[in-house]
Amino acid sequence: MTAATTWESVLDDLERQVQRAERLIASPEADDLTRWEPPAHLGPLPRHLLARAQSLVERQQTVIDRIPPLLHATRQQHQVGRRIGDATTRPSAPVYVDVTA
Repeated sequence: MTAATTWESVLDDLERQVQRAERLIASPEADDLTRWEPPAHLGPLPRHLLARAQSLVERQQTVIDRIPPLLHATRQQHQVGRRIGDATTRPSAPVYVDVTA
């Protein structure tokens, strides 16, 4: 972050990330993410499609590998947001200074 960064810009960025996540999980495509089973009636995968299938498996693994860090980042953002909320909504403790001592 640069010196010109403000809390408004930080919250704007966080809001964009949350909106993106909300759109993703609310999209019809998210509901279609069911367990895939190869069609039994097609028989074994033909040799000429093996490279394509392997490429898809590698892409799937890449996506799977990205999920835990994204969940971790989301949890951290949630915790920071909660702390900010707690700090701004909690009544501050009264300050008392005894100057008669």
